[in-house]
Order: sequence, then structure tokens, then C-alpha cells
Amino acid sequence: MIFFFFFFKQKTAYEMLRSLVGSEMCIRDSINAEYGLVWPIIADILIRHRGIFICVFLLPISVLTNVYAYITKVLLCTIATTPAKHQERVETIAISVKKQAGTGNKLTTDRPGWATMSLKDQTHKKGTVKIPMRTLLVDIVSMSTDARTITVEPLVNMGQISRYLIPKGWTLAVLPELDELTVGGLLMGFGIESSSHIHGLFQDICVEFEVMLGDGSVVRARADNEYADLFYALPWSYGTIGLVMSATLKIIPCKPFIRMSYRRFDTMESFGKAIEDESRKKDEKTALFIEGLGYSATSGVLMTAAFVDSPKPDPKDKGCKYNNIGLWHKPWFYEHVQKLAAPLKGDGSDEICEIVPLRAYYHRHTKAIFWEMQYIIPFANQAWFRYLLGWAIPPNIPLMKATQTNSMKKMWLEDFCVQDMLVPVKDIAETVAVMDKEVAIYPMWFCPHLVYRNPHGGFLKPSKHCPPDSNEELFVDIGIYGAPSRKNYEHNSTMRRLEEFVRQKEGYQGLYAVCYMNRGEFRTMFDHRLYDACRKKYNAVERFPEAFDKTCGVPQY
Repeated sequence: MIFFFFFFKQKTAYEMLRSLVGSEMCIRDSINAEYGLVWPIIADILIRHRGIFICVFLLPISVLTNVYAYITKVLLCTIATTPAKHQERVETIAISVKKQAGTGNKLTTDRPGWATMSLKDQTHKKGTVKIPMRTLLVDIVSMSTDARTITVEPLVNMGQISRYLIPKGWTLAVLPELDELTVGGLLMGFGIESSSHIHGLFQDICVEFEVMLGDGSVVRARADNEYADLFYALPWSYGTIGLVMSATLKIIPCKPFIRMSYRRFDTMESFGKAIEDESRKKDEKTALFIEGLGYSATSGVLMTAAFVDSPKPDPKDKGCKYNNIGLWHKPWFYEHVQKLAAPLKGDGSDEICEIVPLRAYYHRHTKAIFWEMQYIIPFANQAWFRYLLGWAIPPNIPLMKATQTNSMKKMWLEDFCVQDMLVPVKDIAETVAVMDKEVAIYPMWFCPHLVYRNPHGGFLKPSKHCPPDSNEELFVDIGIYGAPSRKNYEHNSTMRRLEEFVRQKEGYQGLYAVCYMNRGEFRTMFDHRLYDACRKKYNAVERFPEAFDKTCGVPQY
């Protein structure tokens, strides 16, 4: 009886999202008109109590799906992973591409929208020929400790790579958080992690692309060969110049544990300055990893971390303890951080530290999908739920997306915000003030990273404030994920104002998110000179959609 009381009495996503009452009325009206009076009961459950629906129906299926996927990946990695078989798969894809020569058809991959991590729809794929890649290019091809690289196919995900590398004492120089994120999506789109202040964005750890061009030919693009222009044009191009067959990525030695340090700041100016100062040190011994969590417009917690050999804290670290934050029953990380840092001084002058397992660190935000789980299963961070079912979360994200109706997708689009805005680090305080005024979503995620000045150019480049003799500029990714609390929030107009602000700061928007810019605004934000030249040079104009058409435009549900 107690269990069911807690199960049904927790605050629902329906109550947490700002304007779902009106959305629900519209959905019910459309369901009444189309299906009669029976279906509104089901609609009510799916809208008001989707967390219960997920627990009862989707979690069991999700667990089975994840087990099946894991076993499949293990078998593939142990049986099917050879360079020869990779070449066979590439040749199979080349046949499909060459068949479309002279037809005028645009080419896209066969990956469905529900299998991606984006809230966008897949309208750009309508009328295109979908090249079969989703079940073919899913293997780790090779690893070289001498060259410090690993070569993988584009549908390999972060979970595969971390499970493969960490037991061997290696890791990616930049290993993004969520298991389901794929190499191809992170390279052709946007990828970042807390080591990006040293190693750059995910695209910057790639040393070679194996690319299939629109005519079915395959080339290898590196920074130092004849395809250097293609090498720098591919990142953020979303498969609109060529199709990536494999990528060779930088790896670094790692240790089994991480020492994490926490400091609290009570002004956004001091918080932003601390992020900048720590990032510029590039001290891999104490701050190989840097991130921040903002809990209001005026407060934040800065975390720095580095590899250590042992779970036993150094005796000099007073109060430092071992904490396996990855265990199924542990509180969600963002709430753990807030509670841990609460007793600290607000000027950042003192700190508290923990020792955590490396893989637990890499996936510290995975259980709560940063903090989005509170909207999916609002009671999932309750102690009773964590101990009983914490091992089963997060639910399989593609499965959740596949079970959403168009009305539910519309509801999440209009009343939920998932965005990453990349701005020069000097603009942290001003950017947070604007975001607070427009959406007021907390926590906010802060991840410093480098933007490089490449010899050939590319979609991203340092701002005009970067000294001419410098090849890099420090930016920060500010992530906002949640339900806006501002009463005047209207997703279209609000996000367009945020995008305009970011353009004024010469910043960038993560294009996995819903993008509201028109074509001219998109070309202002992203430097298209190299992109346009490579599209023309490598005959991509007739074979692939344009990046704007794949990434921009508000979904219509």
C-alpha cells in the first residue's frame, strides 16, 4: 500500500510542464473528433501519467532491448570485427550509392528519426533515397596504442567504445556522456565533454575520415593530405558532403579512478571567471576534466577532475571519500552535487573532493539524462524507486521516442527546451542573464571547450576577439534542458531571440537541437565558404541535401 501511495502521488510531468493543460485539451479534442469517447481515457494516461506508462510498459521492454543490443554489440566486436569485413560492408554501401548515379535523387542514411538523440522530425528525408548503413557500420575496426588511435565505424556508440577501451587502460580524448551517442552523429554534428577545454570538440580528436563521395568512390581525408579541405569541411556538415564509412580517433592513457573537486560560487561573474581560469591552465594532473552546474542566475558549482590510480584518497585530502556515483541506487548526480557543495563558501575559496570510478564519471549524467528524467518519470529519484528500479533507468531513448504520438511530440516541442549554445567564455555572465530572462531553466550545464582556427576554414571559427596570432579561442557550451519557467515563453519567438543573441556573440548553436533560424541567419552563424566549395568540388550538390535543410526548420506535428 505504501509503495502504491508513493508511486501515484509523486508530481507528474503534466504538473511540471508550464502549459500542458491547454495542450492536453487540444489533444483530447482531436482524439474525441477522430476516435470517439474511449480514447480520451488512454490519452489522459499517456499525457498526465506517462511516467507510470513508461514504468509499467516501456521499462521492461527497454531492459530487454538494452540487453539484446549489448549482446549483439559484444558478438559483433568479438566475431565480426576485422578490416576485411569492414571493406566488404563499404563495398555493399557503394553499390547502393552507385545505383543512384544520374537519377537526380538526394541521398540520406536509413537511420530513422526515433533512433537519434534529437527532438527533430525527419521531414528532410522525405523523397530521398535512404542508403542502408544502420545495421552495417556498427563495429570497432582497429586500435593502435603506438599511434594512440582507434578506428571505428560511424554507428559505433560511446557505450561500446568506453567498454572496449577502459579495461585496456585507454579512453577517447573526448568521450561524450550518453551511451547511445554515435561516432558519426558526434563528428558530423556536435559532440563535447568535460575534457574539451584541452582537446577541443569531438570533431577535433578525429585524425582521419574514410568518406564515400556521392559517386560511390571512397577517399581518406586527413589534415595533411590532398583531401585536407574535405577533412575540415566534414564536421557539422550532417552528411551533406559525403557519407562517413569510418573515423580514426585520438585515444589517451587512462587510470581506473577519478579525483573530483567541487567549489561553489554565489555570483555568476566569479563562477564564469573560475571556469575560464581553470580552463586556461590546461593542467591535466588536476583539471583534465572541467564542467559547471548553474543552479540559479547567480550561483554555480565548478567541478574539476583528473585520473588517479587508487580509490583511496590522498591523506592530504581532508574529508575526501570514495563514492561510486554510478551505482543504481545513488541519487542523481546534479542533486548530489548541489547537496555536497551546499556547506562550502560561496566565493570558491574552499573545496570538497571525491574519488569515483572512471566509467561512473563518464556516465555521471546518464541515469538522469542530465536532469530530463524528472519530466519523464518524475518520481524516479525517490529513494524507494532508485533501490527497486534504479538499475533500469534511463529507459531506452529511441524506444521512448518511437512510442510518442504526434500530439505528444508537439507538446514536448512547445513546452520543453533542449538546446546547447556555444559562446566565447568571456560572455558567460551576460549569456546566463539573457537565458534567465527568456527561459529560466535550471540547472544549466557549463562545459568549456576550444574552437580552433583551421588552415582551410570550416563551419566553426574563433570570434573576432581572438588574437590574430592565436589558433584557438576558449568558448563555453551552456546547455539548457527542461521546462521553461518564464510565463511569456513561446518556443518560436523565444528561441529566435536566443539564437540572435548567440549570433551577435559570434557563437554557435548545437544543431542536434531544434533550430529556428532562416537560411540567411544560418549562413551568418556558420561560415559556409569551405563547405560550399567542397560541396561543389566533390559533386555533393546534386547528391546530398544541404546542411540547412537537414538541421533547420521547426517540426510540424
